[in-house]
This record gives sequence, structure tokens and C-alpha cells, in this order.
Amino acid sequence: MLNTLSVILTIIILIVVSLIFIVTYIFQNSVEQNLNTTSSELSLVFSGFQSDSSTSFTASARDYVENFDKKEEMEVLVINSSGRVVMTSTGFTPDDNEQIPDFNDALSNENGCAYWNGKLSSNESAMSLTRIITNENGTCVGAVRYIVSMEQVNTAIVLVSAAVIACGLVIIALVILSGLMFIRSIVTPIRKLSEISSKIAHGDFSQAKKIEYKYDDEIGDLCDAISDMALDLQTADQMKNDFISRVSHELRTPLTLIAGPVEQVLKNDKLPADAREQLVVVERNTNRMLRLV
Repeated sequence: MLNTLSVILTIIILIVVSLIFIVTYIFQNSVEQNLNTTSSELSLVFSGFQSDSSTSFTASARDYVENFDKKEEMEVLVINSSGRVVMTSTGFTPDDNEQIPDFNDALSNENGCAYWNGKLSSNESAMSLTRIITNENGTCVGAVRYIVSMEQVNTAIVLVSAAVIACGLVIIALVILSGLMFIRSIVTPIRKLSEISSKIAHGDFSQAKKIEYKYDDEIGDLCDAISDMALDLQTADQMKNDFISRVSHELRTPLTLIAGPVEQVLKNDKLPADAREQLVVVERNTNRMLRLV
């Protein structure tokens, strides 16, 4: 029973952990999809971009940033070809120590795009996507980086994970409770029946009395069956003992009547030798029969 409970608990824990990973993946994937959908419009804004001038790129990017309609959801950074931030949608200059790992990753990727998920220099959790802007010659003229705060997303993940864990704990509690009830209703009576059956097998028919049980179910029927069996065995054993006692009494009386006269006859010194020999055999076998009964 304990092995079964441990297996069930292990499965529940694995399911809870898997659900937490799935929830985390779904939330983070939704943010990635939002970033990817938003950045896909860059192909229209900078399509056919021919100039290699950083000034021309910055001017075009400024128009895009000023007209960006999701400033409440995410921050937009314009990065020049050397990896330096030249403009932001918030209007604040970013920290010079702020690393932009996704810019270098985007340069090395064939699709010119890369994601990053981590903490900013302000210790705020965030996810970003950087997309490289190239001219018609394939030369990098700059990049646009989108940053989304993950604080609310992480809070939602924690809340949903806590709900999943709470549900898991409730299920575990129910499993343990049902297991304990199962032990009380099935395992304990079965163990008691096993002990009683062992005593009956060793001849202790005092267990033939009514075996107590709580529920009128299959276990109760089994208890009644074992009680009836023990009672029948006790009756059969009593009948056997009575039969042996009666047979012993019936045999002992005539054997005693035989042994007495034979003993008296053997005391006669004038008894012929052949008769004495025959009577000794009778006496010996009579005494043996008396010892048996």
C-alpha cells in the first residue's frame, strides 16, 4: 500500500512540476510572439532602405519611434551599426553599462533577429528582441531593440504556479486521506483475518466466534464465511473427538474382560506349554490394544 501511495505521489509531483514548466513556457512564448509580431513591421518601415549613412538611418528610425503605438507595452531602442543606443521611445538615455547581448547574437544569426531574457542593470526582469536593419547590399546600418518588462508576467507565472501547487497539495492530501481510509477499511480487516486464519489452521477453534467488522461489504461477507468455516471445523473436530472417545470406551471394556481371565489362566502352573504360549500371545496383543485405546 505504501509503495502504491509513493508511486501516486511521485506521479502527482511530476505532473505539478510539468504544469509549472508548461505555464512558464506559455507565458514567455506569448511575450516572444508579441515581440516578434511587433518587430515584423520593420520589414515594411525599412523596406528598400538604400542609404549607408547612420544619419539617414537615425532619421528614419526617429519617425518610426515617434509613431510607435505600443509605447505603453514595451520600450523601443534604436541602435547604430556599432551597437550604441542612439534613441529610445522613453526619451531617456540608457545606462552606458547596459549590455545588449541580443544585438551581437542578431548580427551572427542568418535571420538577423535574436531574443534575450534576463535582468537589466536596474535589476528589472525583462525580455528583449533585437532585429538588424540592413540596406539593399546586406550591410548592417543599425538595429531596433524592443524591451518588455517581465515583472507582471513573472508575477502571473508565480500566481498560476502557486495555484497549481495548491491544487497538487490538495490532491496529495486527498490521496493520503483516501489511502488511510482504504487501510482502515480493507488492509486492517484483511490483516486481522489473516491472523485468525493462521490460528484456526493451528487448531485454535476458539476463533469460531463472530468476527467483528464495520461495513456490510465484501470484507464483511468474508468475515462471516471464515466464522462459519471455523464453526464447522470446530464441530467436525468435536465429532471426531467424541467418536474416538466412544470407540476407545467400547474397545477398552471387552479388552479388559479378555486381559483379566488370560492373566488368571497364565498363573496356573499346570497349564500346558503350547496353551501357555498361545495365551501369552493373546495377553501381549491385548495389552498393546489397551495402550492404543
